[in-house]
Amino acid sequence: MVRLFPSLIASNPLTLEKTLHQLRDVCNGFHVDIMDNQFVPNLGFSLDTVNAIRGATPLTLWVHIMAFQPAKYIDKLVMQAQDIVSIHYETAPVQELKTMLRNLQDRNITASIALQPHTPISVLHDLMGCIDHVLLMSVQAGFSGQQFIPHTVTKLTELAAFQRHYKTSWGVGVDGGINLATIQEVLSGSVTDIALGSSVFFGNKPEEKLEQFAKIIEN
Repeated sequence: MVRLFPSLIASNPLTLEKTLHQLRDVCNGFHVDIMDNQFVPNLGFSLDTVNAIRGATPLTLWVHIMAFQPAKYIDKLVMQAQDIVSIHYETAPVQELKTMLRNLQDRNITASIALQPHTPISVLHDLMGCIDHVLLMSVQAGFSGQQFIPHTVTKLTELAAFQRHYKTSWGVGVDGGINLATIQEVLSGSVTDIALGSSVFFGNKPEEKLEQFAKIIEN
């Protein structure tokens, strides 16, 4: 099953509560970004806003932390069981990443490691036993509306081979540049979770656009 997560950073911030209500029946959950204007040159939602979103919807929340020192965000997140929290491999030493990921697992939260487009699949060797989910960035992290990087399809294939070799069954997420044309490329891999930003929220009627994506997945 492939799950769809509209990325709220691309939505209208003035109607956030309305958006949660409007899309709740046409998606599997919501994707929210936290940024520090250092790891990426942009700012996302505040911790207070993310926790408020968590309290406003019964659906799964997928929190993507694009920030150095991700532990200071993780410790203050009020998550539910089976929510997803993605932290970037590039933001901290391996031992610190392991501690954070195990902390998430201890809280029954899906521990996800995010990889920038240039980061190879081989780094996952360092984190065996600590992760439940891998997020492959299909654009450079930090901004909505970028074009899908075709090499992502190769990385999906490499990740599938890695999982077969080590007999793992991680969830696999993809985030960035996914639209009605590029989603077919993503679906050729072992993806389980897709974040959708501007392709859903640019223009009107995001619920109808999500329904279009859902039909493609079903077929």
